[in-house]
Amino acid sequence: MDEFEQFVVGDRIAWWSDSHGRGLEPDAPGAKQGTGTVFAVVRDRNGEGTVAALIVKCSGVLGSYQYVVRPDYGHRPKLANSPVPQQDQRH
Repeated sequence: MDEFEQFVVGDRIAWWSDSHGRGLEPDAPGAKQGTGTVFAVVRDRNGEGTVAALIVKCSGVLGSYQYVVRPDYGHRPKLANSPVPQQDQRH
């Protein structure tokens, strides 16, 4: 099963990326953790096929924003309550 297929609207997820938004592993140098709630699962025009992206609602210091988590960017999201290495539990 494609790892993006497991997520549904309302899931709280976490992912890690570099300063340019490319996906990284949690323990990679410079990895920044993002967290948010999935509010849209993007597939093809008919809503079928594999997941092309997850639209995630996030909160930051200046308010809320949307972030696109995509498999072709190398993102590897996990449920936010999934265990990650202790040193990487940061925002």
